[in-house]
Amino acid sequence: MGKSLIAFAPLGCAKGETVLITRGSVAAGYFNKIKAPIDALIIGSIDE
Repeated sequence: MGKSLIAFAPLGCAKGETVLITRGSVAAGYFNKIKAPIDALIIGSIDE
């Protein structure tokens, strides 16, 4: 298992699920005009 990362999950993904993320300003842009203290955003769930 790799490094841990805390990300906002608007898709409702579960712990341990394989996901696709984006980081930095793209993740923060999800919140429009709100300055959210976020570094990563889950943008997809990968089915195996």
